[in-house]
Amino acid sequence: MQATLLIRSSSRPDDSYELHFEFANDDCLKLRCYCPAGKGQDLCKHVIALLSGNREFIFDARQDSVFDDALTVADRSGAVAHCREMLAELDRIEKDFKQRKKEYEAAKRELKNDLCERLREGKPFKI
Repeated sequence: MQATLLIRSSSRPDDSYELHFEFANDDCLKLRCYCPAGKGQDLCKHVIALLSGNREFIFDARQDSVFDDALTVADRSGAVAHCREMLAELDRIEKDFKQRKKEYEAAKRELKNDLCERLREGKPFKI
């Protein structure tokens, strides 16, 4: 099974890109978007939107059935579950990063305040 889904450009809503998908009998899925990111071999937001079931990017509403077919084959291949797991892991990493960034900012403030206080009050430095 092969098909092409037209997707909306977020920067130029009147323009579309092609998202090609092919499903082989051995449950292998080929999915490629021809937006600028997809052409550069990157995973783009359009592919993630499809794998997440997000219909907002469909360019032509008459392609709803093509979207359904693409989502069905993506689900059957395991790509939908893999994408869901990837997004959950990225969310965990982002939360961890934000927590570590808060810890870094607090430590940075504390160290700067300590230096400022020592300089302002003439306190000795530990060497």
